[in-house]
Amino acid sequence: MKRRFAFRSLWILGFAWLAWSAECQAQPAGSKPATSDGISVYGVAELTARPNVVEIDFRVTGKAELTADALVKYRDAKKRVLESLDKLKSKNISIEEHGLTISAGSMDLQQQQRILNGQQQAPAKPQIEVSSTMRIKLKEVRDIAPEELIKTVGKLLDVAQDSGILIGPNQADLLRNMRMGLGQGGSSAPVKFVVADAAEIREKVYEQAVADARDRAKRLAKLHQVRLGPAVSIQEVPSTTSRQAAYSPYYPFGLPQQDDGDDGESGTSTMLSEISLKVKLLVRFAIETPPPATAQQ
Repeated sequence: MKRRFAFRSLWILGFAWLAWSAECQAQPAGSKPATSDGISVYGVAELTARPNVVEIDFRVTGKAELTADALVKYRDAKKRVLESLDKLKSKNISIEEHGLTISAGSMDLQQQQRILNGQQQAPAKPQIEVSSTMRIKLKEVRDIAPEELIKTVGKLLDVAQDSGILIGPNQADLLRNMRMGLGQGGSSAPVKFVVADAAEIREKVYEQAVADARDRAKRLAKLHQVRLGPAVSIQEVPSTTSRQAAYSPYYPFGLPQQDDGDDGESGTSTMLSEISLKVKLLVRFAIETPPPATAQQ
């Protein structure tokens, strides 16, 4: 019994010696253990900018029982829109097309609502729908007066609707929004105001935030009569935006909606107003150790 106890004690001591030797090898010679000494401050900076681009999204669709007929209707609708926009003769307007899709079995809003209510439906031949999202970009609008810009955007919307294009969410989106308790609008706004040069402006905001953090740290170091050292850690603090939760029987704890205001991260807004680009940094500075006193000093 004593031999077993002595053997176990030797095994524990040997394991502790191996752990201590590994720690000594991992730590360089002459290095000092890390301490929590330092000064932590927030650096905050904010710049605002007016949007310089307006984006208008709408969907071009063609629906028929046969795919070929649906494709013909889609091409006709797209042609009407392009011809109407071309008549405006504006060099600041560009058009992008993306998200070409084809779907089968789509129903109108009334039919889908009746199915959800448990009502029987007469069998009908499924419809083939060809659709895509077209985006109109109106550039160089930063120096245009707000009322004049709204008038121009309204003219573009009127041209699109006169061409037979429906602005806003389609019937499937409306039904989904109603089912999820988002009302008639939803989070997809057809008109967005964009700060296209947000990346360049954000670089300036970062520079100001770094300078603000160093100024705050210098002030604290001076008040405490210590010497400020270099930055040892930098962390960006994400900006939190308040979101309103909408009630839905499918989501009893609330479904977050998109904000109606500006989005500083992407530089977009659904309202014609200045967009705020804000940066908040958490910076930790070291405190330099004063030089040792000598006999001459």
